[in-house]
Amino acid sequence: GTIFISDKFYCNKKLINSIILNYGNISSKIFGLTIHIEDKEHITDKPCIIISNHINMFDHFIMAYIQNKVPPFITLNKFNIFPISTLIKYTKSIICSHNKKSNVVQKMKQRIKQGDQVTIYPDSCDYIPEDKLMAPFKSGAFVPKEPILPIVIRYIPSSNTNMNWNDNTLFSLLHSYLLDGDIQVYVKILPLQYYKHDYKSHEDYKHGIYELMNQGLSSLPRQEPNLMIGKSSSKYTMKFLLYIKKYILK
Repeated sequence: GTIFISDKFYCNKKLINSIILNYGNISSKIFGLTIHIEDKEHITDKPCIIISNHINMFDHFIMAYIQNKVPPFITLNKFNIFPISTLIKYTKSIICSHNKKSNVVQKMKQRIKQGDQVTIYPDSCDYIPEDKLMAPFKSGAFVPKEPILPIVIRYIPSSNTNMNWNDNTLFSLLHSYLLDGDIQVYVKILPLQYYKHDYKSHEDYKHGIYELMNQGLSSLPRQEPNLMIGKSSSKYTMKFLLYIKKYILK
């Protein structure tokens, strides 16, 4: 419904930005998300590439919440279908493809040159190795050698152990999040990073920021269930669960 409204009233960008942000905030409350942000002073309007670890479907809401706007993303062409295509058009997101050259690096450099920002998940939501806190990074975000703002996200459920995409479907994740109803989200915004002259290539840039983000994640609470006995779910969560019971599970 939100994307349909965006398509009909595309000309009023301030209104659409507000509608989408409010939709994200309401959805977060329905699923019981409480967001804690560290080092918010590092948020900047400077031209840069904003990167984060990609855990689950809420990451987009979190990134919009942090920036207080609907940011342009680097997105795969498989998502460029209606109604999502309307949102991609609205945010001026950059579409890439695994199968053919799409000049994404050049497009990112052009955005930075124009004074804009673009958001990308360099870990591509891949599997996280047992001895790491994030999946290995792809190189795309680092090849332009432009300033990068790293952001790390950690979700702490009250009872749910099924937080990451991995082999989940959208429905299985939604179901497990609703059953939890109280998820603490910890976000740490790291300082703006610049390509150093002593780097031999963008691979050094990638490695340096990967290690920095790993350190940032290690300072946040561990992703383990932390059940608070006696703590009630939000009224939004309870209303949504009652709606499901009455109209869907009857």
